Amino acid sequence: MNIVRIIPDVGMFYGRDGLLAILQENKVKTVRRGEYYVFINRQGTAFKVITGEGEEIIVTHYRSPSKNRPISIEALTYLPHYFGGKDAGYNKALEHLLRKKYPHMFMELDAEKERN
Repeated sequence: MNIVRIIPDVGMFYGRDGLLAILQENKVKTVRRGEYYVFINRQGTAFKVITGEGEEIIVTHYRSPSKNRPISIEALTYLPHYFGGKDAGYNKALEHLLRKKYPHMFMELDAEKERN
């Protein structure tokens, strides 16, 4: 399971067939199970993921709650671990990244959760 390619500047109006056509333009002939292709919009505030195989191609999307908050490319690397079909898993991937980079920030929060 891994992100095979991130393709920037893609309109979020593309559906399954349009995204597959973009992959073909980028010399990707087939999408294999366990491969994740991420298409990010020009503003960097939304993305679509395509994964699967054959007739079982899954497309899902995520849009940032704020147009001023871009998607973290680094967090996208954790998407395969949290991808859930309808849920792209971005929020969990972002939390994973933040916990890894700033564990001290979560120590108090986790301790408080355990107390309650």
